[in-house]
Amino acid sequence: MSKALAVSSGQDVDQAWLHRIPPFERNWEGPREIYFKAPEFPLAVLVPGMTGPAEAPRVLEDASGQRLELRFTRLDDASFHLGSGLSEYGPPLSLVFVWRPWAWWCFGVGLAAYLVLPWPRYAKGWSHFSRWRVCLGDFGWVLMFTVFFGMPLAIVGGTVQAVTVYGVLPSIFWILAGLGLVLVWYTAWASSFHVGLGDGGIAMGALGLDLHIPYVSIVTAWPVRHRYPKWFIRLLWLAALFGRGTARLQVTGQAMLLGASDVSGLALELENGGTAYLWLTDALGSMTITDGERLVKALEAAGVPFRRAPKELVRLFPPMMLETESGSGVWRIWVWGAAIFMGPTVIVLLAMLARELAG
Repeated sequence: MSKALAVSSGQDVDQAWLHRIPPFERNWEGPREIYFKAPEFPLAVLVPGMTGPAEAPRVLEDASGQRLELRFTRLDDASFHLGSGLSEYGPPLSLVFVWRPWAWWCFGVGLAAYLVLPWPRYAKGWSHFSRWRVCLGDFGWVLMFTVFFGMPLAIVGGTVQAVTVYGVLPSIFWILAGLGLVLVWYTAWASSFHVGLGDGGIAMGALGLDLHIPYVSIVTAWPVRHRYPKWFIRLLWLAALFGRGTARLQVTGQAMLLGASDVSGLALELENGGTAYLWLTDALGSMTITDGERLVKALEAAGVPFRRAPKELVRLFPPMMLETESGSGVWRIWVWGAAIFMGPTVIVLLAMLARELAG
């Protein structure tokens, strides 16, 4: 009890106890609040068996007449406020979220593992994506996933409350986070993509899919551009409108970049009815494939017919390497990504509805 009185009055500045005081009270001269969990020492010794809120504060007094007031505080859904999170007039965040400091250690371990992973090596003469572009793609999907996945949690301030009380937020933002996870597949595809030219045709490969396309099987080739749908760009702007701080700036930048994206390449129409796509530039129009100009000149030298008028594809996901008459099937990846991140929210909302109906 004497220790608690000394820390509360400011006479004892014990760092082991200082983190239990709310930040805005640490410079006070008057009595300061000190928070402990119910089973912790010394609370368990001062008030044994205290497991719930009392009707009135309990007051303890020592032999010298100094008094110590004990209040029981329970954190519930009302403690979290939309936009500001957990109220500052309560226990310090470091005491509530005890595992939060470990996040940076996990980030460091993940970054170290990423840096030491082996990279694919290709023989001379094969064109592929530059390594720095693959790293930039990894940075993009990590940024998109973390921003949209963490935005509902940052707005509400509590993980459980974000899913249960304000479930509408993750049901919107986590769809975009799912799209960020889908970009993992595209980045992995880009890291393994390689293309080479032979005497009789063109060879391409990525993620276990290898194609050999003879020049004589190419009916025609034409330039193609990929654009993102307008509804997706508007959805990003809407997310930026509800964002906070740096998250708003990041989403705004993504909306501007994707709105002006100019990814282009070649579409090769094959005699079997399929279409092979060879994407050559990034969103800013710069060449992404090493020796990309050499590939175009080789196709022209082989006598492949070219159409000069470009074709524009307005899709959320561009077709990768080969698209048959039945479609590329890339939409299934988006469905799985959305189901992964929508699933927990839908399950929780259905459970809450069932509880309300049963009650």
